[in-house]
Amino acid sequence: MRRLFSTCLATCLGAGFAYGLGPAALAADMSAPMLKAPPAVAPATWTGAYAGASLGGRWSDADWTTTGIAGPLFQSASPDPSTAFPSFNRATPRAGIFYGYNWQVGSSWVVGLESDLAWGNSTQTITGIPGTYGTSFGGIAASAADSTQVKEGWDASSRVRAGSRRANMARV
Repeated sequence: MRRLFSTCLATCLGAGFAYGLGPAALAADMSAPMLKAPPAVAPATWTGAYAGASLGGRWSDADWTTTGIAGPLFQSASPDPSTAFPSFNRATPRAGIFYGYNWQVGSSWVVGLESDLAWGNSTQTITGIPGTYGTSFGGIAASAADSTQVKEGWDASSRVRAGSRRANMARV
């Protein structure tokens, strides 16, 4: 009987250790994990200057309307309707620079000034002066004597900008 009791006691104690009912000193040799605080992040500021380059395209759509003609041969004549309304439509590559300055106002608003300067060579020539030739004023001979040209080169613009920086902040 003593043997049976000893066997049962040893089995129960062994099972108890296996299920964590034994001493808690088994993990005493392990070091506790070191938790570091995240590095301090400086608050973002949007105040400052910026500059850059741009490359793109420019499309122009210019219409010419001749409303009246005056000259030595005819005083206050109406333009020829067949040639009085030409269009000057062109597309060209455009290269430029932009630059500006932003000011952060409070914690969430940014205001700024921005300018750009660009160049693109766009030229179109139409023979004749619109409205002064055609079926009414001598036709082709008049259109061969003169020409009309539209040329675009440099362009520039400036603008005031304002917006909320919260819309651009990433959620952490």
